[in-house]
Amino acid sequence: MDPLRVPAPQENKLHFLDYWRIIRIRKTVILAVFLLVVITATLVTFILPESYSSMARIKVERDQSDISFTTDPRVGMQYDPYFIQNEFETIKSERVLTNVVANLNLNEDWGKKYNGGQPLKTHESVARLKSMMDLQPVRNTSFLDIKVYSEKPEEAAGLANAVATAYREYRLETRQQLSRGGIKALEARWNEQEQKVHAAQTNVDRLREEYNISDVMASSDTPTVMMSAETLRKLEGMRIELEATVMQQETLLENLKGMSRDKLIYTLPTATPDTLLNSLLEQKNYAEQALLVKQKDFGEQNPEVMKLHGQVDDLKIKINNQVDGILLGLDSRVSAVRQQLNKLKNEVEKAKTNDIATARQTQPYWEAKRKLEDLQRFSQVLQMKIASENIEVSLPKTTMVEIMETPCRAFVLLNPTSR
Repeated sequence: MDPLRVPAPQENKLHFLDYWRIIRIRKTVILAVFLLVVITATLVTFILPESYSSMARIKVERDQSDISFTTDPRVGMQYDPYFIQNEFETIKSERVLTNVVANLNLNEDWGKKYNGGQPLKTHESVARLKSMMDLQPVRNTSFLDIKVYSEKPEEAAGLANAVATAYREYRLETRQQLSRGGIKALEARWNEQEQKVHAAQTNVDRLREEYNISDVMASSDTPTVMMSAETLRKLEGMRIELEATVMQQETLLENLKGMSRDKLIYTLPTATPDTLLNSLLEQKNYAEQALLVKQKDFGEQNPEVMKLHGQVDDLKIKINNQVDGILLGLDSRVSAVRQQLNKLKNEVEKAKTNDIATARQTQPYWEAKRKLEDLQRFSQVLQMKIASENIEVSLPKTTMVEIMETPCRAFVLLNPTSR
């Protein structure tokens, strides 16, 4: 079974004729109100003085020179969301508007016009000028519109132009003051640094005379050593070679001294070749061979045999003497090499000791010289910074604030109360 359908209530609709009927009934009141509004607006329009607006458009950039001298122009150009708003407040500040009041003599002019001939005070003129200004940014640009409203078109144009000019001069002057203040501080610091350099130079000169440091030593950065690293390496190599030679000669001499005389006689020619010993040994061999032959042929009592015996004995004596001489020569050679090694060691140690003593003694001079060089380098950095800042100050900075449009005419406002 279908639910009961309740009919929708009829809406009350007003027809155009109903409105017309109401208008016909109230036509007297409607006409009276309309006429009253029209007459009042007309009277107000004619009674109020005419108002004019004038606009100056400026381009505002952050503090920078027209050309880059020491830094990348992109440095310090990060986006600042409050930059435009800050410049708005700067333009409306007393610091800027006071200059406008002074340049246009507004205290006198507005005093005669609004204060019965008595000059206005500066803060009063600034307050009045603020009320006549309207600042607007140009969307998506760095342009600012400075609008000024006045009863006179010339005054509106002059005020707009004066505000733009005063703001530009304020930005340039502020930048110059900051730069000059920084340069002045740098110069004061440089003068102080120069005094430190002079005192350090005096101390270095005194220490140089005190420790008797020559020009050659003074021109270097470290104490002049008696023995350079290259010389020390060469001497160290010589020392190692001499030690090896001494050890070899001593070992050979000890082994030779430990041998029997017979072995020693036949070992020496191989260990230490000697021409005389070799000749004596050859003569002894020939004499012994001849002695053997003569003994077989003539016997022991033969004069020739006895002569050969004497010759052999004489050769043995000479050989023994030569062997003793060679051993003494080896001993002397070992002693000489050992003395040479000891002298080399002593000279190296003496040079090292002298270098250490000289470095320790003259250490105050070298420390003072290093301090002087550090002070001089920092003084040069300050001097270069001052020079660069002076050049930076002298560079033009017209792009910081550019007046793009000057107010050449003013526009009349039909409804001055709209602003």
